[in-house]
Amino acid sequence: MSFVTLDFETYYDRQYTLKKLTTEEYVRDNRFEVIGLAIKIDDSPTMWVEGAGDVGGFLSEADFSESIILCHNTMFDGAILNW
Repeated sequence: MSFVTLDFETYYDRQYTLKKLTTEEYVRDNRFEVIGLAIKIDDSPTMWVEGAGDVGGFLSEADFSESIILCHNTMFDGAILNW
């Protein structure tokens, strides 16, 4: 069993922010863009995957079936993983 910590970084601006939108409104908005994803597996060095395409490719190939997923902000990061 491994511990996988994920932290998505996304586009935001003064009007497009979680302070003004719910998590669902933010993630489902046309402006939503994944800039990158920080990933740490157990005690290994943190990896950075940049760009929505690379993040999507990484996640589609990853096997987390034997992992415990931790997130910096699970409501936000978990919503991105789910939706």
